[in-house]
Amino acid sequence: GLTLTAANGNSPDAQQNFTLNIVSNTTTNLVVTPIHSNRGQLVTLTVSVNLTSATGSITFFDGVKLLGVETLSNGQATLRTDALSVGKHFILVSYSGDPFYLGSTSSIAILQVK
Repeated sequence: GLTLTAANGNSPDAQQNFTLNIVSNTTTNLVVTPIHSNRGQLVTLTVSVNLTSATGSITFFDGVKLLGVETLSNGQATLRTDALSVGKHFILVSYSGDPFYLGSTSSIAILQVK
């Protein structure tokens, strides 16, 4: 961050320090493999945030149902599951953000389980 000092010019006792953090936008991408699977088959959800120095967590959703939360490491996080039911699943992930990077959400990936 950037530290700023404000003073009224008359007294050092009236001085105040402020820390200003400049935050950047992020982009969160989701890859689902395989995109068509059979019930009980392991599905891998791989997430990447465009800034590898970003920290925080990734929350994985199937529609509004929480699938899990993973910690971001080097701009990536992975969740593996074999517990998806038969049918169409709308997978979405959300990056929490951190003091320097704004959170973001992926596009929806549609997964079909037979």
